[in-house]
Amino acid sequence: APQSLDTNRGQIVMSEIQVAFVGKVVFENPTLRPLLADHLNANQGEIFPYAFMSELAKCISEGGVDSESTKSMLALMESSFDTQNDDDVSNLIAVGFVESLVALLPETSSIWKIVPPNIREFARAWRNQEWR
Repeated sequence: APQSLDTNRGQIVMSEIQVAFVGKVVFENPTLRPLLADHLNANQGEIFPYAFMSELAKCISEGGVDSESTKSMLALMESSFDTQNDDDVSNLIAVGFVESLVALLPETSSIWKIVPPNIREFARAWRNQEWR
């Protein structure tokens, strides 16, 4: 069942579609299974999508994911990332993954060269704080 919503205590809200998206990312990129297994072990068998996406960004930034898997999951994220609407999956990608990647990687990192255009543009705008 999805996490109950409680914005008063600062918990990040998650939905069933976000948990499903994490599953899809891992299912389509089996090299991520150990990362998901570690996440499940650390969280009493639960998936916390925002935390997992942040862990994935950290793993990529440290070179812990091979380049083919990185390109594959970035393509999946790009195809699921709606720049016009803040739907649950787009928010998960933006907040959980891209904002983490921006915090972890310098602008000069070679990883940015393989990041698809919509996600790269969001990262650039986030880095420059264009709407805050």
